[in-house]
Amino acid sequence: MLTTAVRRLTAQRDESFVVRLNELEATIEFASSTLGNSRIASDVNRELSLFQEIWNSSAIAKQPSELKVLFLCGPEPMNDLLVLLEEGVIPSNIWAVESDRSIFIQAKEALSQNCPLVRLHQGELSELFEIHPESFDLVYYDACGPIDNKSVLQPLLFLLGGLKLNPLSVLVTNFCEPDEINIASSVDLVTFGLFTRSASKFLGFSGLFRVSSYFPTFLLPAIACGISKYAQLTISKS
Repeated sequence: MLTTAVRRLTAQRDESFVVRLNELEATIEFASSTLGNSRIASDVNRELSLFQEIWNSSAIAKQPSELKVLFLCGPEPMNDLLVLLEEGVIPSNIWAVESDRSIFIQAKEALSQNCPLVRLHQGELSELFEIHPESFDLVYYDACGPIDNKSVLQPLLFLLGGLKLNPLSVLVTNFCEPDEINIASSVDLVTFGLFTRSASKFLGFSGLFRVSSYFPTFLLPAIACGISKYAQLTISKS
């Protein structure tokens, strides 16, 4: 998982954009020729030029040694850290975070013996974001709770709302199974993500949020809602 993330940000960087520039340009060209309105085409092309500048600035090649990485370390940070180091990420560009004091002490001992240049922070993830001005290329959020838990979800919202991810970046998440009491809310929360992954092989998806031109995208919300209701019904019967 971490290996794939690093490679998608480096060797496979050009293939990792959700919006691919050549596809966007072809779509706009087709729409402009279909509409036949020169004023609209001029306005759209002006916006496209601005987007191309942003896209090109994000597409600049990066080496693994240039990546800024953040992860929740737990008592044994070396497990994930070794994977990152093997891919060429350098220790001084890695932030390890742990909020629990006793676990932090264990992580500190492990890092001091094996990789002392890693930046270890004791405290909440949101606290680090407030004091650390940089944004990250890769964040590995291995949570110790279900996604519908406010304390688990809040750091992710802070991460996204505070623009702590670079324009082209990877967010890897891992959550515990929700308890039976809150299972319905969890179903609603993850429906869209699960739908795009499970539907990819038979609805023409070639990547996350990239849909075949033959598939009516306006039906996605309705289908997702239906899946959510079906899942809730299935759970209630089991």
